[in-house]
Amino acid sequence: IKIIGNGKNVIDFTSIKNLAHAVELALESGPETSGQAYNISDGESFGFWPLMDETTKRLGYDKKIGKIPYPVVYFAASLSELIAKIRGGYEPSLTRYAAGVMKASFTLDNDKARDQLGYKPIISSMDSINEFLEWHQGNGQ
Repeated sequence: IKIIGNGKNVIDFTSIKNLAHAVELALESGPETSGQAYNISDGESFGFWPLMDETTKRLGYDKKIGKIPYPVVYFAASLSELIAKIRGGYEPSLTRYAAGVMKASFTLDNDKARDQLGYKPIISSMDSINEFLEWHQGNGQ
């Protein structure tokens, strides 16, 4: 795994359980919330690269942390997208969007969903990640 950028980016996760909970709240809410857009996350922020390191170790991958400059990754992603387009539109293994996500901090403010929908996360990010890892390991992966 190569750290893109300075490696200090902070991100939020959104568990599918929390997303489904928010959708349910929106469907049950009154007409005043119809057509509104809401940020939904687990309400916790994490350092992306330390969490990625821990998760990949738990998946059984060797720890190979190094850094790579963002412009190099962005160029490689652009090339990957171009090759995918030329070869018939398959999903490239690296996109410019993914490169940007792995470089930048990205957190969400749930206040509007909390205030208008009564949204409160029902599972923490770490519990959600642990559930996934247990499922992954239990399914022979």
